[in-house]
Amino acid sequence: MYNNITERNANRRRNIALILAVGLHIALAAALYYASLENSVNNRLTSPENLHKNSPSPQPKAVNLP
Repeated sequence: MYNNITERNANRRRNIALILAVGLHIALAAALYYASLENSVNNRLTSPENLHKNSPSPQPKAVNLP
């Protein structure tokens, strides 16, 4: 089927490139889908009302004055 090694290697590279392109498109579609969800985990964690609750408040420190 293949005449030489270079044709076989070229065909293998094309197949790998196709698999990577399909995987990249699936990952991009999944990322866009999860980003478009209204009640996603990211929206709940970064909402302004929850951001204040989750962030630690600075504690006062005692300072020794000379």
